[in-house]
Amino acid sequence: MKFLTVIHLKQYTASSMNQVVTQQKTLETILSRLEELSREIKYIKGRLKETEPPYGSEAWWRWAEKKADEDIAAGRYKTYKDVKALVKDLHQGK
Repeated sequence: MKFLTVIHLKQYTASSMNQVVTQQKTLETILSRLEELSREIKYIKGRLKETEPPYGSEAWWRWAEKKADEDIAAGRYKTYKDVKALVKDLHQGK
């Protein structure tokens, strides 16, 4: 078993060696999760900075068209073979 020593992130002094010993796999899992959370936070911050113009204004229409184009480019849409399939999907709440 491989073990790593992790020093707490407070200032290190010779008299206070607050350390935790953990398995390398556990540390890698923690670091991987932190990286994932960091990406999620960055995404959320970007969304918070994004402001929607007043509904119905020229700026709103340009903004809405841009968002629609982004959704289409990213594949975030559905196609239906007929109206019956569309209505069925709407009633399923998807």
